[in-house]
Amino acid sequence: MVMKSLLPQLTADLMPYLHCSRWVLAYSGGMDSHVLLHLLAGVHRQLSEPKPELLALHINHGLQLEAESWQQHCELEAKKLNTPFSSVRVDLSADREAAGREHRGNLEERARNARYGVFESKLCAGDLLLLAHHLDDQLETFMQRLLRGSGVSGLTAMPRERSLGKAVLLRPLLGTSRADLKVYAQENKLCWVEDSSNVDERFDRNYLRHSVMPLIESRWPAYRTTLSRAVSHIAEADGLLKELAMADLPQLKAGAYPWGGYSISCEGLNSLAADHQCNALRFWMNSCSMPSPCAEHLVDIIAFASLAADSQPLLRLGDIEVRRYRDALVFMPCLAEVDLSKSYAIAAGDALNVEGLGSLSLPRSNQGERVKVSGDLTIRFRQGGERCQPAARAHSQSLKKLLQEYQVPPWLRDRVPLLYSGDTLIAVADLWVCKAYSAPSNEPGYQLKWTYSTACFH
Repeated sequence: MVMKSLLPQLTADLMPYLHCSRWVLAYSGGMDSHVLLHLLAGVHRQLSEPKPELLALHINHGLQLEAESWQQHCELEAKKLNTPFSSVRVDLSADREAAGREHRGNLEERARNARYGVFESKLCAGDLLLLAHHLDDQLETFMQRLLRGSGVSGLTAMPRERSLGKAVLLRPLLGTSRADLKVYAQENKLCWVEDSSNVDERFDRNYLRHSVMPLIESRWPAYRTTLSRAVSHIAEADGLLKELAMADLPQLKAGAYPWGGYSISCEGLNSLAADHQCNALRFWMNSCSMPSPCAEHLVDIIAFASLAADSQPLLRLGDIEVRRYRDALVFMPCLAEVDLSKSYAIAAGDALNVEGLGSLSLPRSNQGERVKVSGDLTIRFRQGGERCQPAARAHSQSLKKLLQEYQVPPWLRDRVPLLYSGDTLIAVADLWVCKAYSAPSNEPGYQLKWTYSTACFH
């Protein structure tokens, strides 16, 4: 009987996670997650103290009229199994309105993003998140990605385990078929909710599940075994490609760019063989939490690295901008459109956040280069024609030339905050203090600290 084999297998699979503070099940109330809840409750009863806390976490998307009754059902079933229950509501009302129109195909992705956002916000360090994805889910994911033209990494489908924020995500049923889970549910007389949207073939996954996979099975009855083997082979190949990328990374001289975002060396990228370039770029961009680039974007980036160093080109890839300055190819979130003609009042000791530009603070300090402040202070931005004399210089120079000398990248030169006392420029961000306003070493002053809004990806 299936029920005799699933429980011992899950018990063995969960032994490496006994140190976790909580086992949190993503509990939709459907057959798959209810079977996993039933199994987890059985494993949990067998464990001696101390043991992880078991929690059923339900996310109410509000996309179906039955959503409220499903939540009540889930709470009741968890109570029957003596399992603590928690629910979170997410607002996808706009998605529900669009579901019958042209955005239907993206609804799954938006709901998934909402779920994972909840997971990351609710999970703590030491938590284990358990998802009820099974073998048929894995193969459907593989087919979806294959038909989208995904690369080797995408075709590895869903990993059995990975990190998720501060927690660990585990899919313990990934080797179990949907049919076996149904047998278990029937043998144990389980009661679950049926989501009517699961038969709606306007969703790609449902079309695969109900129309394509049965057709494949009629011709190749063992397709689950053979496709699973193919996924394993692809995962091995992906591991080797990652090792190759890591060996090539030193050539890229990759790292955080001092002015925000991340950068690689154009010379380093150009020194790699063509097939190594794409592999190394894809691996590095993913490691920096950038969206995975498509093949066309990789070709564009590689061509970009061969342009003249002084051409100052711009390449936009969705929400990412790629810019060239000297040997650096810089990847950063798109710069926000801001009104640089505005000025902002700031007081000594205070902090100021300028949306789209970053944050500036003026903390009191006795160390480093400091500015003497007096009168009304404002933050302004370069309009052209400004001059100043850094404390270490004998003469004043144009701000334009100084910013070039300090190697401020061209796209930020108009966005560098300028500190004014009245109508007099007294400091330029945290780059330098104008000579007449530099605080002597024996006098207290204020240090400018500027954090650029392009510092990282989210």
